[in-house]
Amino acid sequence: MKKWIVSVLLVLVILMIGTVSAENGMDVVAPKTAMETLSGPVSLPIGDMWYETWDVPPAFFWSGTLPAPSSDGPFTFYSREDTCLYVTDAFDPGDVFEVSDNEAVIGTTNPVPAYDLVPEIGDPVVTFTDSRFSKGWWTMAGGQEHSVTLTTVAGFTGGRGYIMVQPGACPSTNVPEFPSAILPVTMIIGLVGLVFLIKRIR
Repeated sequence: MKKWIVSVLLVLVILMIGTVSAENGMDVVAPKTAMETLSGPVSLPIGDMWYETWDVPPAFFWSGTLPAPSSDGPFTFYSREDTCLYVTDAFDPGDVFEVSDNEAVIGTTNPVPAYDLVPEIGDPVVTFTDSRFSKGWWTMAGGQEHSVTLTTVAGFTGGRGYIMVQPGACPSTNVPEFPSAILPVTMIIGLVGLVFLIKRIR
């Protein structure tokens, strides 16, 4: 076979591999941060806010026939006081997660219809407040070691979710609001505008 034919075939194979992607915004090749955590516990910092990233945590990944356990974790943390554990889906709505602590199921995120969203939303701060995405939060008792595992029980066969833990017990029933860097800026702009308005009136 001529060398140029072999070269063309090799390029076509590479292009075919490059165009394949997993469902729900997850690449075929898992990021290094996810692969590194396959074999052991992952420390979950208390008080760190989640954000759009490939880093584990706050991200976690799964792949395969449902129910599919997360390839990351278990996520471990300890606090003398009660804490609140938060879990949310991202990218395409529909993924539902069963959450366990020390191998005992503590709950499941709320069921939602699964569909491809255009454009996808990868920011957990946004998806947590979006009713189209599955989410949940649980108060974790203080004074004991927690080891949290996640299993995707409905939705897509691969994707990314997010997890975080905050100090203090969870709020009662309403979706909690998290602090944002935008809020102080908005308040300052509002105060400046109010000062100018008072000066104009005088």
